[in-house]
Amino acid sequence: MGLPTMHGLDLQAGRQLYSLLLPKPSDFPSSIELGSEHFVCFIAWNAATESVECISNLLKVLMRSGASYFVCWGENCERVHDIADEIEALPDGPFARDDDSCIMTTWHDNDTLE
Repeated sequence: MGLPTMHGLDLQAGRQLYSLLLPKPSDFPSSIELGSEHFVCFIAWNAATESVECISNLLKVLMRSGASYFVCWGENCERVHDIADEIEALPDGPFARDDDSCIMTTWHDNDTLE
């Protein structure tokens, strides 16, 4: 458990597609390697009962692993999005970046999963 499953190539975007199903956020590995310096991370999560620390810990690992665009969906997804923005704004954030880089985040609480 804890290793991403590759599903193939999204021909339109030219990206490999991976998924990772976790029973709880603490099951996330301490780092992941997807063969790319940066990746988009779609988080489908009911984070309503999760602490700020729990959400922050998961987001920091993802950022250190190369997540540069977070798409947040599910119960309390705006909160996950806001915490990602707060982490990204820290001067001593979990990743090295130059002045031109940024982490993009979106939240979609009114959209269906489809």
